[in-house]
Amino acid sequence: MEASKSYEARTVGRGPYVGEGAGCQWHDIRYHAQLDSKKHQVSEAFQRSGHIEVAVQPVLGMEDPWHYRNTMEFGFTYESEPGLRRTRGHRIVPIGECLISRPQINETLELLGDLFTREKLAEILPHNAFVRAGDVFPGVVVGLFG
Repeated sequence: MEASKSYEARTVGRGPYVGEGAGCQWHDIRYHAQLDSKKHQVSEAFQRSGHIEVAVQPVLGMEDPWHYRNTMEFGFTYESEPGLRRTRGHRIVPIGECLISRPQINETLELLGDLFTREKLAEILPHNAFVRAGDVFPGVVVGLFG
């Protein structure tokens, strides 16, 4: 049985958006089980695509598996609320903070939400934002697209 499906792998999801279908599908799986599952997925991908048996090394984990992601894509509701798109569908789940995004991304998301609301930008601009916090440079890159 795949590690992420077993009862022992489950935990109480961290964060207010677990179960909303907005990208938090791993939050209720213990971290060691996430790593095991990802290793299994790589092995299965080789098996499915080329019927190749490979010895996949254990996945290297992080000391702290939160606030690590340096790139995120957000959508905006017609009311200018920033959020994440559901895994299935187009509806945007409004969020205030993403627990896996770097703090700079969450700060930028808040600023974009304030700007979109104040200036009513959701009525005239694209409803998607790409936000990246740099590793080499201290800034944040934002791209708006439709």
